[in-house]
Amino acid sequence: DNMKKTIGYILAGSVTTLYPFMIYVIFGFPIAIGTITVLLIALGTDMMPAIALAYEKAESDIMKLHPRNPRTDVLVTRSLLLRSYFQVGVIMSSAGFLGYFVAFMHHGWKPWDLWQLRVKWDDPANDAIYDSYGTSWTYDERLKVQTVAQSSYFICIVVCQWMDVLVSKT
Repeated sequence: DNMKKTIGYILAGSVTTLYPFMIYVIFGFPIAIGTITVLLIALGTDMMPAIALAYEKAESDIMKLHPRNPRTDVLVTRSLLLRSYFQVGVIMSSAGFLGYFVAFMHHGWKPWDLWQLRVKWDDPANDAIYDSYGTSWTYDERLKVQTVAQSSYFICIVVCQWMDVLVSKT
């Protein structure tokens, strides 16, 4: 059971690095997570809680149970995948995107004005992109606000992962 909790925790955390790329490609928002941030989430925030879950005290009746049958008692079940990817992962990613959009809104960018803007946003030669209030943004200015938004996404994900560890512990 501890192993299932650890696997569920890792899967839910890993999907928070996948969804931003899907949103980037499908909806055209500026990327919500950078390469370094992905590494920080994968190596920094996942490792210690996952190890802590793996070394959690065993259930009191664990020695009374028969050994697990590897053919019928699989660790990664359909319900574990659904819960990790489509419940916990979506909740954590949504919290991350809330932080991301709040950061953009704080700088004058409403979410609907970022829709399908990624091509123009990522073009260093395009210094005439206007926010929701008509202010022109240069490429360097856009990168700075995007870094703030990515940091907000990251902080929200880290806090959610802390909460997920608390929920996952017995």
